[in-house]
Amino acid sequence: MDDLIAAIVDVRDKLRRGAYSNEDQVSRGVVMRLLQQLGWDVYDPIRVSAEFRIGSRKVDYALLHDPFGAVVLIEVKDVGKASTSGEDQLFDYCLKQGVPVAVLTDGRTWNFYWPAGRGNYAQRRFAVSDLVDHEASECASVLNRYLAFNAVTSGQFEEAARHDYAAYQQQIVAKQQFAPVWHALIREADPRVVRLFADEVERCCGIRPDEERVRSFLSKQFAHAAPPESAARARRSPSRSTLTPAQGAGQVGTAKNPGAKAQTPLDPRPESPSFTLFGREFSCQRDKDVLVGVLTALGKRDPGLYARLAPLLAGRKRSFLSRDRKQIYPQDSAAAVLRSVEKLPGGWWLGTHSSTRTKNDQLRRAREVAGLTAGQFTWQMKGKT
Repeated sequence: MDDLIAAIVDVRDKLRRGAYSNEDQVSRGVVMRLLQQLGWDVYDPIRVSAEFRIGSRKVDYALLHDPFGAVVLIEVKDVGKASTSGEDQLFDYCLKQGVPVAVLTDGRTWNFYWPAGRGNYAQRRFAVSDLVDHEASECASVLNRYLAFNAVTSGQFEEAARHDYAAYQQQIVAKQQFAPVWHALIREADPRVVRLFADEVERCCGIRPDEERVRSFLSKQFAHAAPPESAARARRSPSRSTLTPAQGAGQVGTAKNPGAKAQTPLDPRPESPSFTLFGREFSCQRDKDVLVGVLTALGKRDPGLYARLAPLLAGRKRSFLSRDRKQIYPQDSAAAVLRSVEKLPGGWWLGTHSSTRTKNDQLRRAREVAGLTAGQFTWQMKGKT
C-alpha cells in the first residue's frame, strides 16, 4: 500500500503541473502505472488487455480473469474530460456480458460504475476518487478496494462494489425526502427546531428569544414556498419498490470496508469562529479575529465608518474604538494594552478584551452602521477569546 500511495502522490504532483497533456500520456503515465502498483502485470495480455474490443469500438483496458473474461473495463479520457457522454456502448456491453464494474478516468478523477444498476449513469456511479483533491491514502484505499489484482481475482471487488452501490441507492432515496422533511419541520415549527433555533440565538447574543416569536418567524419562512412533494409524504417511509431518484443526486464517498458508512457532506456549522462578508467566507482562530477582520474590511471599504461607529461602541469607562490608543484602556497596564489592542486602517485602534456577548453586539452595530443586510454579512463565534 505504501508504494501505491507514493505513486499517487507523484502522479498528483504531475497532474498539478499539467504534465499529462493527452489521453495517451494519461493512459501510460497514470493508469498503467497504478494498475501495476495494484498487482497487475500490465504487459500480460491474459491479465490486462489494451484496446479491448466491444462491438464496433475499443475500450482502453479490460482486466481479465479466467474463466469469466473481462471483469472490469477501464475507459481513459484526457484530463478534465471524464464524462459518460457517448459511453452507451460501453455500458451496454457490460450489462450484456455481465461485466460487474466499469471505470471512467481522466487520470485525476476515477469514477466507478455498476452497469447493471438502475437509473441514469450518474445514479449507477457508486464511488469516485480524485487524486488531487482527496487524501492519497484515501485514494489508495478506493483503488485497492475495486481494482487490486487480489481483490478482483478473488471476487471481493464485486462484493464490495455491489455493497457500495446498494448503499448509494439508499442515500439517493433518502435525499428525495430532504426537501419535504425540511419544509415540514420549518412550516410546522417543529418543537425540536424551535428549541435549537432559540439556543443558537441565545448563544449569539446572550438573550433567549420567546419561543412563540421563534415559531412565528419559522412558519413564515416557507409560507409561500411550495414543497416539491407533499409534506405529508415526509411522514411515511419510502417504498423500496419505487426507486426513482432525481438526476444528479450527488456524489457518494467510498467505504473502506463493507460495514463502513458512505461519506456525507460536512456539517454546515463551522468548527471555528468565522464570518461571511459580501459572499466571501473567512475562518478565524479566535472570536476577536472575527471582530478585527470584519472591522478592518469594513474600514477599508468605508473610511468614515469608524467615526460613526466609535460612539456606539463606547462604554462607561473606556472606548473600544478610538484614534487615541490610550483611550482604549486608560486605567490598565501597558502589558494589557499591548495584548488587547489591535490597529485598524486610518490610525484607529480597537480594544478586543471583551466578552463574546459584547463582541456580538459590536458586530451587530457595525452591520447597522455599514448599512448591510444579514445576507451580506453573517458571523459565527465559539467563545474563543
